[in-house]
Amino acid sequence: MTEREGNALAAIVESAALIAGYLEEAGEDWDQQQHWIDALAKRVEEIGAQAKRITEETLLQIPNVDWRGIKGMRDILAHDYGDVDLAILHEVVSELIPGMRREIQEFLRDRAGPSG
Repeated sequence: MTEREGNALAAIVESAALIAGYLEEAGEDWDQQQHWIDALAKRVEEIGAQAKRITEETLLQIPNVDWRGIKGMRDILAHDYGDVDLAILHEVVSELIPGMRREIQEFLRDRAGPSG
């Protein structure tokens, strides 16, 4: 893993943490408030952009993440924002992103070794 890839993975973890914070602050009705939709969509877009900075070789070392899906979601958000399906965004931010965050954190911990 290169330094650039490590930085991209760290940025993904940071965006995932922001998403968790936004969801906690917004509550269950976040999808009724445009500013929360915008904030969450922007973070998902950022995660997809950072994923595109990581080589396939490194992505394959974190197999329990739907990298293709997350990069595709980024493209939809970046280019067809008006067509975003809120049900899909809801699934991504509430189900997929938390698991992805855990997988990346574990991968980075394993790479850091016992000294952290």
